[in-house]
Amino acid sequence: MDIDAFVTAHRPAWDRLDHLVKNRSSLTGAEVDELVELYQRVSTHLSIVRSSSADAMLAGRLSALVARARSAVTGAHTPAWREFTRFFTVSFPVVAYRARWWWLATALAFLAVSWALGAWVAGDPRVQASIASPDEIAQLVDHDFADYYSENPAASFASRVWVNNAWVSAQVIIYAIFLGIPIPLVLYSNAANVGISGGLMASRGKLDIFFGLITPHGLLELTAVFLAAAVGMRLGWTVIDPGPRRRLDALAEQGRAVISVALGLVAVLFVSGLLEAFVTPSGLPTAVRVGIGVLAEAAFLAYVIVFGRRALRQDETGDVERAPDVAPTA
Repeated sequence: MDIDAFVTAHRPAWDRLDHLVKNRSSLTGAEVDELVELYQRVSTHLSIVRSSSADAMLAGRLSALVARARSAVTGAHTPAWREFTRFFTVSFPVVAYRARWWWLATALAFLAVSWALGAWVAGDPRVQASIASPDEIAQLVDHDFADYYSENPAASFASRVWVNNAWVSAQVIIYAIFLGIPIPLVLYSNAANVGISGGLMASRGKLDIFFGLITPHGLLELTAVFLAAAVGMRLGWTVIDPGPRRRLDALAEQGRAVISVALGLVAVLFVSGLLEAFVTPSGLPTAVRVGIGVLAEAAFLAYVIVFGRRALRQDETGDVERAPDVAPTA
């Protein structure tokens, strides 16, 4: 073997691998793939040199390079804080942003049903009578609806609300396993509860109290539920229309997106629970309480739009991409 010609032909690959190994902490996904491919190629070069040449210096250099590349491929790991940061700046917002039209359609359908049911209940005494007696309605309107938010200590109530909200979203996430088919029924049930409660409050002239109590936390809470429902139903639609990808690949990607949303909504619902426990029943003026809820909602939507759009422009999908756990060695 002409060792000089061999070195001249393959030195660019060795230098490139050396560069990637030295900068492995900041590699893109494509560069990680390139690192793995070059590691395999240079491992072959090392085998050729060892079997066909007596150049111990070249063999030693390639052996050291392959060893460092092997460490980068099989032993490197991303710090936990970097994974955490990437999840909340890339993975979660880009998945939410990509589902924005499903998300918006879910919200509009929910609000339409709630408003229609509320108007029907508020305008028809016969419907009200079929729901509860006049005394029961008076108890709900004058006491129970408002007392619900202040009858327990705030910290305990926040914990209970968080668990309840998480369970509603979890139901939606779980139903994604069934391709999202039961999700509209869950949404309808919740829309009916909101619409009937609002209709009964409106029938007694207490609609201002209804919105004053439900808006501070309800905006963010319902937005989270809408997002969970949107990605769940989108998973079901992927079976019908997987796009240019294979159906199984599309389902796997969308399934991982559902998991990303489930994890991200833990934080969103935690904030919603704090608002419901500490802001909704507080003695602050109604305008201030509603303003806090609107501000929280606007902040969340701005976060998704800004970070999600930026990640999408960088061709991020929020999916988990892993380099091979095992690579061939020389």
